[in-house]
Amino acid sequence: MMEQGRLHLGQCGYSAVLVVAGLLYLLLEHNTTPTLLDDVVYRFQFTASGGLPPEPIQNLGDVLRSQYWHYLTINGRAPAHVLAQTFLTLVPGQVLNVLNALLFMLLIDGGVRLIAPPKEGRVACAALLGGTIFVLLRGFQGALLWQLGTLNYLWPIVLHLFFLLSLRKRLQQAPTLGSTIVLLPVALLAGWTHEALSLPVSLGLVTWLIVNGQGKQRQHLAPAIAAYIIGTALCLASPGIWHRAGDAPTFASRLINGCVAIATNVRILWALMLTLLILWRQKRISKKLVLRYLPVAVMISAAYGIVFASGVTLDRVAFHAEMMTLLALLALWWQTVGIKAMRILGIVMTAVALTLYAPALAMCCQQVDNYRYAVAQMKQPGVSIIQTRDVRPGNTLERIAYERYVMPFADYGFFSCYMGFDAEDSNMRCAASLYDKSRLWFLPEDIVLKMKNNSLSSNKFTTDEGKRLYAIQIGKEQKVNGVEFLLKPEDPASLHFWQRPVAYKGDSYALDDFHWEVLQVAGRHYLVFTRPVTAISRRIDHIAIH
Repeated sequence: MMEQGRLHLGQCGYSAVLVVAGLLYLLLEHNTTPTLLDDVVYRFQFTASGGLPPEPIQNLGDVLRSQYWHYLTINGRAPAHVLAQTFLTLVPGQVLNVLNALLFMLLIDGGVRLIAPPKEGRVACAALLGGTIFVLLRGFQGALLWQLGTLNYLWPIVLHLFFLLSLRKRLQQAPTLGSTIVLLPVALLAGWTHEALSLPVSLGLVTWLIVNGQGKQRQHLAPAIAAYIIGTALCLASPGIWHRAGDAPTFASRLINGCVAIATNVRILWALMLTLLILWRQKRISKKLVLRYLPVAVMISAAYGIVFASGVTLDRVAFHAEMMTLLALLALWWQTVGIKAMRILGIVMTAVALTLYAPALAMCCQQVDNYRYAVAQMKQPGVSIIQTRDVRPGNTLERIAYERYVMPFADYGFFSCYMGFDAEDSNMRCAASLYDKSRLWFLPEDIVLKMKNNSLSSNKFTTDEGKRLYAIQIGKEQKVNGVEFLLKPEDPASLHFWQRPVAYKGDSYALDDFHWEVLQVAGRHYLVFTRPVTAISRRIDHIAIH
């Protein structure tokens, strides 16, 4: 009787952890604003030619036609992007927020079920998993808060958890015909969601069939695994993926970017490697353990291989790989570390998460005000240059929270996928069409005010408060063909060891056309261009306009 009471109390505590996590997530998600990165573009139809002018989506038929061309020209994640365009255009935004909160709860619940701690450790496992996702996984805002990101990362990972749990259940008991019929389309859709997730999982499942699958086990799982691999093939068969791969940077640039992506976005992997090293030193890694985890090792290796080879440094690019690693790490810990230690870790991680949550929510709310300020300008007739405001973190804790949990409405960084001052960019064109404008330009408020007040120098380059842009007034007749930074010499021996591999070796650096633009404000002409990366900007001696 007492044992049943403890189990009931534990179940109540577990449910409470999930509900609190879901509510906290919902509050943060509700205060995450749209951005100029794809949120506006996905309200319009993708076409073979790029669509000039863009045609807005008005019904489900438009979504399906749009996604046909998206599959051919962009990537193969058709199920995720059908949902994305449907939710962003045809469904009220709060519906997606609520669904995302429920899926975040399922992410924690599914992860706990896959880790399979003892019943008395489920509360600690849920707290540790949820806290670690919030605190340590890179790309939280881009993968789990940004609405378009949730449909590319949160939804696929939850679908995969359901799929993998279903496979495990089929190992424990003979499947029925009905369960097989239900699982096959789920497997197909799961494989079709995201190539960076489904390709590693496919390789891991095939490895399991070869190494661990025996007799009836193979028969029970083979149909679902085959359907999953077909879904993966459909995702990878997109001509858009291979076209974009062909447009990728050179091998050397991709190699450097891959190293940067691993160095800046990978955290959980190092904890797993340290754990394995300790277990190996303690002679606790047996052949049986190696064979059991070999499929997982294949999945994780393939996932990080994709991160490295992609040449993309966005923080969310490693989300799927880090999530796989986190589940494997916690499963390993539950088998090798006492429950008391796991409870302590759960409490510590929850405390850290709550410490970060308060400033994160405050800055997200401030970002909502900044977003409304920009939207109010876009709605004003005759206004074509939109002044944007940024959230300014005041201390180290706020800076950490800002970088992890706040999505700026407009971004002007050197590595940004768009430039707000380029009215011909597809994001800016769609934003202009959405608000019945012929053109829209986006610039930091302090720069625009200086332009309007004619206080921007014509013989000195001025930066915005965030030090992301340079601006200078130029003559009306002056032609600009390019911007070049002439650099001071730099002794590699004077740099820290981590700066040397990415130090820029040249004596000058020319910006490409993507990073600069000439604008006309109040009858005057201005050149605006991005500030380059630190390895270059710290050496700037002179800026030449050609």
